[in-house]
Amino acid sequence: MARSAPALWSSVSLCIDPSTKGSAIQAELLDQWLRLAQTLPLSITITFNQKDVDKWNSNHDTIPEDGANSRTRLPTGVISVAASYSHQWESLDVFLPSAWAKTLNSTIRRIPNLRSLGLQFVPYNYGSYSSFSNTFLDAPKLRTVTLDFESMDVGLPYRQLEKLIIRPFKTTPCLAVLEKCSNLTFCRINERINANGDAAYSHWQPAQPTSVQLPKLVSLEIISFQPSGFLAYLVAPALEDIVICLKEVSEVEVFSAFLNRSNTVLKRLSIISYMPREKNLLMMLNTLSHLSHLELTLIGAGRDLAHMPALSRKFFDYLRSPNTTSGTFPLPSLKSFKYLINFGLRDHLRDGENDGFDIGTLEKTLLARWNASNGVSQLQTFCMSISSRYIASKVVVDMKRSPVVKDLIKEGMDLVFESPRY
Repeated sequence: MARSAPALWSSVSLCIDPSTKGSAIQAELLDQWLRLAQTLPLSITITFNQKDVDKWNSNHDTIPEDGANSRTRLPTGVISVAASYSHQWESLDVFLPSAWAKTLNSTIRRIPNLRSLGLQFVPYNYGSYSSFSNTFLDAPKLRTVTLDFESMDVGLPYRQLEKLIIRPFKTTPCLAVLEKCSNLTFCRINERINANGDAAYSHWQPAQPTSVQLPKLVSLEIISFQPSGFLAYLVAPALEDIVICLKEVSEVEVFSAFLNRSNTVLKRLSIISYMPREKNLLMMLNTLSHLSHLELTLIGAGRDLAHMPALSRKFFDYLRSPNTTSGTFPLPSLKSFKYLINFGLRDHLRDGENDGFDIGTLEKTLLARWNASNGVSQLQTFCMSISSRYIASKVVVDMKRSPVVKDLIKEGMDLVFESPRY
């Protein structure tokens, strides 16, 4: 019965066997599998064992990119079979050594149904890149792309893309790509780390000052310890949601300048890995009156704790104290607040300037924001997760037992207090 149900065979994920015999078997089975999908759109994922990648990289001098040496020629059967069905591709995601790129590029035919593309090739050496300059230009339905731009030359119908995930090595070519993507609604930029553990693109800037206009961008994620290298050049007036690391005061300043330049109405802010000093954080939050969702995810035990301060009493007093001028709460649109941190709160409760918060402070904050009035949004969700290596956080334990918390949950407030161990 399964063979007569094409939908069961329209999706496949496999890890290529680099041996000649194993690859031949895989190629035959893949062909049989895809035939059973009949004419349905196909989703194909092809990956490679990282241990084999490392082994091949360590021996790249004996394994030519073009496979000229018959003793080391890479089996290409799986790639050829997958490419022969390119006219049915709806989604293609490949992560492979670059030696297979030439085969993939030369065997792809029409791709009229391709909607999602992911390409990442690992070169044997950093002087060898894969070229797909024309392969994907004629893909009328392509909307989502994930690329490692440093390992290939890729031509794409950039202006029709709506979702882009890239892992750049230099700022300049990344900005050049973004400049072409005028219809993006989502973009994620993943930081590439160099051998010294630093952001590889941190010292690269465009030769000429430029402004990259992204008029339809709604959601932006910059997974980088130094996002200013990109933010300094972006303009995104439709932006509502951003994920970012704000380690230094200078990063906060560039971020604020980006928001002002874009004249954006930010609704969701997620600060990851590091956050600025609390006084700088509060100054920044004062400018975000439309913010409805705030998340602080400080995951990174063993990192520089000076840049991972725990929130203090001052922060929670700030949330519940009306402005002396306007009489309204700060962040008047706030509906959801999440705070996740993975080192013992009692050990790092102070940020060097303020006293740590207590149970009473949290209870007062929750009551004040749940019962907010005068046009201030009701805080509906509050999550606090404090991971500890040894024992559960006492603050979390006490909050779970709090009569105030129990009453608020009965009234409908979504409250989560947890203290997982790591």
